[in-house]
Amino acid sequence: MGAINIYERPRIPIPFPVPDGDFTLLIGDWYKSSHKTLQAYLDSGRTLSFPDGVLINGQTYSTFSGDQGKTYMFRISNVGMSTSLNFRIQGHSMKLVEVEGSHTVQNMYDSLDVHVGQSVAVLVTLNQAPKDYYIIASSRFNRKNLTTTAILHYSNSRTPASGPLPAAPSYGFHGSMMQARTYRWNLTASAARPNPQGSYHYGKITPTKTIVLANSAPLINGKRRYAVNRFFQNDEITMQSWHLDGYDFWVIGYGNDQWTPAKRSLYNLDDALTRHTVQVYPKSWTAIYVSLDNQGNVEHEVCNMGKAVSWAAILSQSLDSSPQPCK
Repeated sequence: MGAINIYERPRIPIPFPVPDGDFTLLIGDWYKSSHKTLQAYLDSGRTLSFPDGVLINGQTYSTFSGDQGKTYMFRISNVGMSTSLNFRIQGHSMKLVEVEGSHTVQNMYDSLDVHVGQSVAVLVTLNQAPKDYYIIASSRFNRKNLTTTAILHYSNSRTPASGPLPAAPSYGFHGSMMQARTYRWNLTASAARPNPQGSYHYGKITPTKTIVLANSAPLINGKRRYAVNRFFQNDEITMQSWHLDGYDFWVIGYGNDQWTPAKRSLYNLDDALTRHTVQVYPKSWTAIYVSLDNQGNVEHEVCNMGKAVSWAAILSQSLDSSPQPCK
């Protein structure tokens, strides 16, 4: 089992030089218990236990090799069940260029938080002394830290990786939210079609409906179920990830406490990213815009991924027959 990577068609330009190669890294938490045992935990009214470890590509040791002076794309996906992870490479900066199919404004980062169900792509130039370097994925927002490493190997290296691992970020939920706000849409880059991503001005569309989805964790018939009351509002003390099946959406805002209509003044209506899965921080909210542009009467599955296989909610809406312009 591995990743499915979708590349641009040859006639669609990309907003960066073609990398000299690319690597796929599937990072995620890992449980010794089987999925049936974990399901039984939820069915007994308990929450999932703390994971037993973190893996990269299903292993505790992997090596990725490249040539000094060349630039490589690292495609990183959090395929775990409940744990946000921080990704970093010893001695190297990362240029963020893509988030779940959207080209981004190309900012540099020393580390990136990747939440459950999310994918990012970064460019890394092998511009350091020829040796091996640690690649690190470590858990976030937990009292107990779980860390795993892989190796970035320079092809002309004769020196193994050494020294202390680069420290995990010292900031907590607020700092992670601030980092997420720096992810911006590259409005001049081409999307799936030759027209630029920013040719569809989502911020000028008047929303026709506001839907608030607030997660909670009640016991139903003695079983732990993570339920929807009726926006993405997280009233729990744990991170949540939400996924809209079959659609992407613009992530237009994050904030603390309860969402109110006054929070609309904080929205990014110019260059918010489109993506398929978004994090909602504890005791916080996340706002999205979504264009339900399939014709007819359809159902959309909205899944809370933060608690494994716990539940899914269905939204139904009769949609306008006129298609939206492509983005």
